[in-house]
Amino acid sequence: QDEALAAFSQALKLDENLTDTRVLLAAFLLRQGKIEDARLQTQELFRMAKDDTQARLLMSQILQKEGKLDESIQELKDLAEAKPGLPEVRIQLAQALLQKGEFDKIPAELESVLKDDPDQIFANFLMGQVYLAKKDYKKAIETFLKVTSKMPEWKDAHASLAMAYI
Repeated sequence: QDEALAAFSQALKLDENLTDTRVLLAAFLLRQGKIEDARLQTQELFRMAKDDTQARLLMSQILQKEGKLDESIQELKDLAEAKPGLPEVRIQLAQALLQKGEFDKIPAELESVLKDDPDQIFANFLMGQVYLAKKDYKKAIETFLKVTSKMPEWKDAHASLAMAYI
């Protein structure tokens, strides 16, 4: 961890406008649970490029970690409207809606992604989670079987498949 932070610091000393490096640093800090530090780096990204997609995605994740799920969902909805062709935005929005329990709103987000890429694994996994939550076990099983056939090592997919069989 310390070595990674030192390397990030050195890169930003050499050029403080390295947006990709700042995105990686903010994501690293968020994974380390350093939410306030991640927020500061993300705010710096906003200063450098107000509509940076990665900064907005990071901010939505920070908001979720802070327990501000509604604000995170709104940020993702705004971003999905501004950048409709980015599947990662729709997937994160679907994930946040799933976390909130708004199951009826999720399929539209995921169908948009799956229309362009029917084999998008994480979108399929989330769709399976929706079917499971709605107690549509047949569709959940079909979806999780598709996911586990593409990624046989994914433990969460196997666990979800098991839940659908129960």
